[in-house]
Amino acid sequence: MNPSPATLTPILHDVFRQVVENLPDGIGTRLKPGRQVTRHGTRSTVLLSGIWDRHLPTCVVDPRYFKYEHVHDPEHFYSGGTDWYLQFYLNPNRIYQNPGELIGRLRPALEAVRIPGFEWHCAPNWIGVIHRFNLPFHPQRLTDYLVPRYTRLVRTIHPILIPILDAFQRDGSAAERAAVIAGRQPARVRNVMPGPRSAELSRSVSKRMRQQVLSAYAHRCARCRRTPEAAGSPLDLDHAKPVCRGGLTQVENLQPLCRDCHVWKGLRILRFAPQAP
Repeated sequence: MNPSPATLTPILHDVFRQVVENLPDGIGTRLKPGRQVTRHGTRSTVLLSGIWDRHLPTCVVDPRYFKYEHVHDPEHFYSGGTDWYLQFYLNPNRIYQNPGELIGRLRPALEAVRIPGFEWHCAPNWIGVIHRFNLPFHPQRLTDYLVPRYTRLVRTIHPILIPILDAFQRDGSAAERAAVIAGRQPARVRNVMPGPRSAELSRSVSKRMRQQVLSAYAHRCARCRRTPEAAGSPLDLDHAKPVCRGGLTQVENLQPLCRDCHVWKGLRILRFAPQAP
């Protein structure tokens, strides 16, 4: 049995149940799991599952980028060389209200965290702690491995998060409300070219956009022109200019690549024009 959203979802729901049982009520009752394991928007072999705080204010932080996360990454796109990783991470670029204040409080606290088996990581779009590991896929072995480590991670990190998240929940004073307003981006001026929409800044690709890109390339790899059947793998949607280098999720910046060509291209800025099959 290979990992898939269908096989991993019940396992990780059981992991969540056991983790919550081992947490203090003040932490466990705040948490909620994702409804199901999902595939990464552009790397279809990468499987994602998350745990969030129920009190996370979505007007302040995008919950997709502020969570505990367990990831299966068999081709090591993001893991740094292992098939699995477990982490708490946040993307500073997805904090929409007073980001300097929130990061200023969180970063030194997270950097000081010492959890056996976990390491601190800091990049422009990723701050957090991560545990990387290899483990043959077996439901019970995976559960037994994850529960104590997930519990240790949440027990350590969540006491840091709770007072910060709760500070955004309470009603602020007039001075605090004024500070929040001052920290917001100004309204868009008419007749001025707008900046990228939030969807364009995300790596996720909608089903409609995916179909549009695949149709433009006749459902073939943009580089080698093979079909998924000939390549022996589904087609990934690649950002011609990678997101980490400023690329946007737009039809003009997306191209289908088979697994071999996706690995070959890596993070280079390289676009293959559609051709007749």
